[in-house]
Amino acid sequence: SFTIFVTHRTHVKLNPHTNEYALTTDLSESMVTLFDVVAVPGCNVFNPGWASLFKNKNVYIVYDNDYPRTNPKTGSPIESAGYAGSKRVTQILCANKGSVPKGVGYLRWGDEGQSHSQAFPDGHDVRDHIVGTGTSPEDRMGAVADIVARLENVPYEWVEQGAVQQEVKSVGVKECNTHAELIAAWKKAMLWGEGLESALNAMLASCMSTMLVGDQLWMKIYGPPSCGKSTLCEAISTSNHVYAKSSFRGFLSGAKAGEDGEDTSMVTKVNGKTLVTKDGDTLLQLPNLGQVLSEGRDIYDGATRANYRTGKDVDYLGIRMTWILCGTSSLRQLDQSELGARFLDCVIMDGIDDALEDAVLTKVAHRSERNMSQIAGLDLDSHQDSEMTEAMRLTGGYVDFLRNNAVDLMAQTTMSESAKSICARLGKFTAIMRARPSERQKENAEREFAARLTSQLTRLAKCTAVVMNEPSVGLKALKQTHKIALDTSRGVTYDIVRLMFNSKVYDNRDGWDHSAMAILLNKSKEDIAKLLRFLKDINAVEYVRIKRGNVTGPAQWRLTDGLFNLYKYIHIDMLRS
Repeated sequence: SFTIFVTHRTHVKLNPHTNEYALTTDLSESMVTLFDVVAVPGCNVFNPGWASLFKNKNVYIVYDNDYPRTNPKTGSPIESAGYAGSKRVTQILCANKGSVPKGVGYLRWGDEGQSHSQAFPDGHDVRDHIVGTGTSPEDRMGAVADIVARLENVPYEWVEQGAVQQEVKSVGVKECNTHAELIAAWKKAMLWGEGLESALNAMLASCMSTMLVGDQLWMKIYGPPSCGKSTLCEAISTSNHVYAKSSFRGFLSGAKAGEDGEDTSMVTKVNGKTLVTKDGDTLLQLPNLGQVLSEGRDIYDGATRANYRTGKDVDYLGIRMTWILCGTSSLRQLDQSELGARFLDCVIMDGIDDALEDAVLTKVAHRSERNMSQIAGLDLDSHQDSEMTEAMRLTGGYVDFLRNNAVDLMAQTTMSESAKSICARLGKFTAIMRARPSERQKENAEREFAARLTSQLTRLAKCTAVVMNEPSVGLKALKQTHKIALDTSRGVTYDIVRLMFNSKVYDNRDGWDHSAMAILLNKSKEDIAKLLRFLKDINAVEYVRIKRGNVTGPAQWRLTDGLFNLYKYIHIDMLRS
């Protein structure tokens, strides 16, 4: 809410009988006594912990007359900051069960249906409005009246969205301790496929492994829009062992709740939990993306140390956090192998299969038509199919079961030496495939050592076996691990190696010219040549003159024997065995 001073000693009062404004020097009669002032540092900042201050009170949200802007990357319009902030604060206030306000209004600068007014400058606020009208008390009293006239109740859908968020938080979970029961529920809720099951298993494995000693299991889940990844994220997030956050600006802030309160940095909230980010593409727009990734790498290693602008040093030690990051293939921009990429990748679907899409759309059409006969209320059951609610609750219950019994379940599951050997080879292959030339130096060409990848893939294989209730790491778990290793390997290096291998095995072609490879891979000759030189330095390919009979041909590129045999094992021998 707000308080408006007309001059230093002259105030405005409202006559309740005539509903007119008048000047007064009596502070007890002025509008100052009707309102309390709560100031926040910008319309993008409102801590949910503040909501209790507004319980059973009439709240007016007064933000600036901000103009809409355009996304510099996509060109799409961005809602004006003040209007979007008012919506966000309303949803936060209405999402805190037991502390909702009596009423919520906001200052709308624009006319009917408009979020802002072109009659005032961008960023025009209450102070500008009052001071800019003139210096006389009468002029400023008129400005006060104009401000009050612009106050109106927030749209009901804002309140409803906040109430829905409240119910989602308290949706609860349903006990579940078998993988078969969970998958059966998902098959009833939606058109299920191998890609979705692979993603769900990877998510569950990541959640389960959070507190187990060793390298953490971070997953990136890829898929085109509307493929079901967000639904799986919401299902996983029903568990109290999961911390869901759609967007954030960093893990470290140094903020405290009160002068001597607890540290409210995000790193303290995610410790011991799985961070789920269902719209990971928004991270790419962060101006401090490099800092966020750097903080994440420290957290992966279990310790991060911060020096805040207040001069205080804080060490966060013993951090355990797994991270599930969902989005489109644009997230591959986050991969920085020279810094040691921490994520494994899982692809739900490659492109869009027409037959699968037709089957999904048919089921969606039937469900949509059926749901139109229902009214959405403030409970989650009324916002989606009962089958979907059941699947989500069972998912949360299964996460709780895996987390609460992780040590015992892992001890009951065996892993053979051959399974460990497979994970080691997958780790080495993946390390080579995601190797790239350094963007920071040209002195040395090197790839990441495969130890971390081998540890992660071994961990994934065993956790996946537990998730699927298998007594040992067998075919099913290794098939899942093999898929994720190849998903993580995707990229231009993998495309080059696959082209060379297939041409030798199936076409009896010994080598390639980089210009021909550039055409087939739709890349520039310069990029392919640079990458081939790098791969030669790490002993993945070689540049040789191939002799046929008495004729020596031009120099060409081909795989080294070591990488050829490794590729053959991963793609042929392993699958056959």
